[in-house]
Amino acid sequence: MAPLLTRLLGRRVLIELDLERPGPCARVDPSHIDQALMNLAVNARDAMPRGGKLTIQTYAVTSAEVRKIGSDILPVADYTALSVTDTGTGIQQELLTKIFDPFFTTKDEGMGLGLSLCRTVVEQHGGTLRFAPQQPHGTVFFFTLPAAETAATL
Repeated sequence: MAPLLTRLLGRRVLIELDLERPGPCARVDPSHIDQALMNLAVNARDAMPRGGKLTIQTYAVTSAEVRKIGSDILPVADYTALSVTDTGTGIQQELLTKIFDPFFTTKDEGMGLGLSLCRTVVEQHGGTLRFAPQQPHGTVFFFTLPAAETAATL
C-alpha cells in the first residue's frame, strides 16, 4: 500500500512505516483492511493542509499486556495491532462522540462514511478501532485484530 498512499497523499505528507518484522499475523480480507487504511490516510491528509507526517505502525499485543492494561474493551487474548498517527489539526472536542457516525462529515464534500466504514471493517474481522487525540496536534487510530498463529498461504 505504501506506493499507493504516497501518490494519494502527495509530496507534502511524509509517510513513515514502522512495521514489526516478522510482522504479527491476523486473518483478514486484505482489500477491506486496505480500504480502511486508505480512508484513515485520506482523513489524515485532509487534517494536514500544509503537510505533515503520517506514521503507520504494526506490532503484536500479547494477552499478558492486555491483562496488565485491564481493558474493558479488549478481552484477554493475543492481538495484532496497527496504528495510524498523523501530525494534523486533531479532532475538535465537540466532535469526538460523532466521528464514527454514518454520514457525519466536517468536509464540504463527501458522504461521511470513511470512519464508519473503517470501524465496520475492523469489527467484522473481530477487532476494535479506537482513537486518541495527540497533544498538541494530531490523532492516532488503533486497529486491534485477533492474532493468528501463522500467515495464510495462497
